[in-house]
Amino acid sequence: MKFLRDKVFGADPDDREGLQFCIDKGLLELYDQPNPKDAQHPTTACRLSRDSALTLEILR
Repeated sequence: MKFLRDKVFGADPDDREGLQFCIDKGLLELYDQPNPKDAQHPTTACRLSRDSALTLEILR
């Protein structure tokens, strides 16, 4: 999430707000992944939520 938030959407506050909206509304689900550089700090990753009716509607 840090890469996505800072590098991909970091330059535009509206894009960052859109990303946060997707997280808040359940379009994206967050999950932990092992961090290859530091095992004590897991990496947070995201994927489209298959349980979200809104996600499914957007993808159709």
